[in-house]
Amino acid sequence: MRKILPLLLTVALSGPVLAQDMLEQMRGDATRGMNEFRAAHKAAIEAQGWHFVVGTQSVEEVPVSDVFVKGVKTEQGSIRSAYLLNAFYIAVTSAEAPEYLSSKMLVWFDCRSGSYEQHIVERYATVEGSGNPVSRTAEKQEAGEIEIPGADVRSYEKPLIGAVCTIRL
Repeated sequence: MRKILPLLLTVALSGPVLAQDMLEQMRGDATRGMNEFRAAHKAAIEAQGWHFVVGTQSVEEVPVSDVFVKGVKTEQGSIRSAYLLNAFYIAVTSAEAPEYLSSKMLVWFDCRSGSYEQHIVERYATVEGSGNPVSRTAEKQEAGEIEIPGADVRSYEKPLIGAVCTIRL
C-alpha cells in the first residue's frame, strides 16, 4: 500500500498539470499566430481606412482575432454607428456558414449607457473582408451581443465602446 499511494497521488495530481501545460502550449502557438497575422496583414487592413481597436481572446486567454473600426457616425444624441472588421487568426468553421476568415458588422452603440446592438454581419473568405461575402445575416442581434466566435466579450467590450465613443467626429 505504501508503494501504491505515491503512484496514485502522482497520477491524480498530474492531470491538472498536464492540462495547464497544454493550455500554455496552445496560448504560445496562438500568440505566434497572432504576431505572424499582424506582421502579414495589419498594415494592409489599416491602409484601407480601418483603425485597430483590440485583439480578442477566449476565456482561456488564447488570442482569437483583431477588431478594427471605421465609418463611425452619430445617429442621434448619444447613439453612434460604426462598421467593425473582425479578422480571425485562423479560419472559423460554423454549422450556419461556410468557413471564413473575417466578418464585417454594422453595430450601433449607445455611448451614454455603454450598450450596443449588431445590425448586420457579413462573413468573408479573406482576412480584410474583401470580395463577396460567403454569408450574411441582417437580423438585429440582442443588445450586448456581437458575433465574434470564440472570443470572450470581456476581452473586447470596453476597448471597443471606448474607441467608438471617443472618436472625434
